Amino acid sequence: MEAERKRIDWIDCARGIGILLVMVGHGVDGLLRALIFSFHMPLFFILSGRTFRPSKDGRAWQRNVKRGARQLLIPLAAVYLMRAAVTLWQSPGLLGEASYWKGFFCTFVFGSGVDIENSGIFGGARIEAMGMPWFFFALFFGRSLYDFLQMKCRGKGLAAACMAVSGAGFGLGKLQWLPFSLDITLAVIPFFYVGDSLRRVDLEKGTGRLLTVLGILWLATLAAEYPDPGRWTYLELAWRRYPLYPLCLFTAAAGSLFLCGVSIRILKLGKMVRPVLFLGKNSMYLLCVHCMDYLWHPLCYGNGPAFFSLMKKIMADVVIFLLVMAAVNSIKNFCRGG
Repeated sequence: MEAERKRIDWIDCARGIGILLVMVGHGVDGLLRALIFSFHMPLFFILSGRTFRPSKDGRAWQRNVKRGARQLLIPLAAVYLMRAAVTLWQSPGLLGEASYWKGFFCTFVFGSGVDIENSGIFGGARIEAMGMPWFFFALFFGRSLYDFLQMKCRGKGLAAACMAVSGAGFGLGKLQWLPFSLDITLAVIPFFYVGDSLRRVDLEKGTGRLLTVLGILWLATLAAEYPDPGRWTYLELAWRRYPLYPLCLFTAAAGSLFLCGVSIRILKLGKMVRPVLFLGKNSMYLLCVHCMDYLWHPLCYGNGPAFFSLMKKIMADVVIFLLVMAAVNSIKNFCRGG
């Protein structure tokens, strides 16, 4: 949901594939999950670094921060309020319980994708997981922080600053998960640097040899981080799992760039890729729908192979996403007509 400008098809294609991988990754286990999780969210940080408008001064930076808040924090708040409304509709008695509202506040502030049994900061309160808010926070704060860093640093100094900030986030995440997932924000800053650096690279002229090298680097380094298929030892940002840090960041970057190269080649299929481009162009809307799919999740899983249950869930996400997009377009047309 970035500001409208000339779109780059391979970026929309990569985002479309990426958001589909997000949905698949949340419904599988084992090696396939490891392959997806090793880069699927870093991909969006990298692409955001490639498409954002670098600020040249403080005033421009403030405009970018405000724009980012509209694009990311407002949708996040809307989804969170919708989840709360559903919860209160299902259990009206919670409306007058102070413990519910304490949890409501803490869950939003921490924005964690997983349960936190003892937050430390909020008196040991148990904070429930809420889908993907950590990603929205990390994308907003991370892009804003990187934009500030690129104004103050240049060249190797910027790269060094990004790695120093990332190291701080990695260390903090091991000690205490911070509100608004700020420790993740710091840890992922190098991905924005990688994306920003892509402005100086024409991936569309890349060779098949480069794609092969990226694929090998991605899989080889992942194998080092994930030697035992029975254990979750690959990159998982919501859990603050950074195996063999900072090698896992390199793995995520290699996997993301590999998918970007694949996306460029997929575009040769022409009209067949249009649905993927549509998903990519509106990937944040689809992610918001995915955050709410706990509502229809039980309807999709039942007897039968898990694969078919997962496909039903993904199809349900996509159908509801299309309904949301139809409503959004109707509202836009109404506003233009008014």
